[in-house]
Amino acid sequence: MPEPPTTNVKAELKKLQDSYIEKLPTLGKQIQTSWQQYQQTPDKKGLDNLYRQIHAIAGTSAVLAITGVSDIALRMEQLLCRRCTPDRLNPEEHASLNGSLEHFFALIEEERFEVGSIFH
Repeated sequence: MPEPPTTNVKAELKKLQDSYIEKLPTLGKQIQTSWQQYQQTPDKKGLDNLYRQIHAIAGTSAVLAITGVSDIALRMEQLLCRRCTPDRLNPEEHASLNGSLEHFFALIEEERFEVGSIFH
């Protein structure tokens, strides 16, 4: 009986990690666009869209051990989740999120984030 083909799981996961890192600038631009749209027209729909985008990055980057990105995305996600009103950010929340987004964009643009091992 023939043996089933073996797959190098670590190599496949490293490919996924590398592929995701390559997509981060595009994902960052999408978030930047959503943030700009929210600032022009502050509403619940815009915040919910921004939350979904950041939530996806927080989760995926955490699973793929892209720690710097996952850490800041998680902080932004929590800020959006705990906002005082559902349809807009108060001035303190706005300033905090704006600062975190600037840091997030710089991390991605300059690739200044840690990439760990998916296997512990």
